[in-house]
Amino acid sequence: MAISTLGILGLAAGSNMQAILDASGEGRLRAKIAVVFSDNPDA
Repeated sequence: MAISTLGILGLAAGSNMQAILDASGEGRLRAKIAVVFSDNPDA
């Protein structure tokens, strides 16, 4: 199975992005994060 390339559009606290990163790091999601856009300047 191929690895997907993802772009993340993040809003607010980023909890969904963290869940995606965790799943990818643990091997539960075969994906790499290519780009992240966020409305949070501290992200």
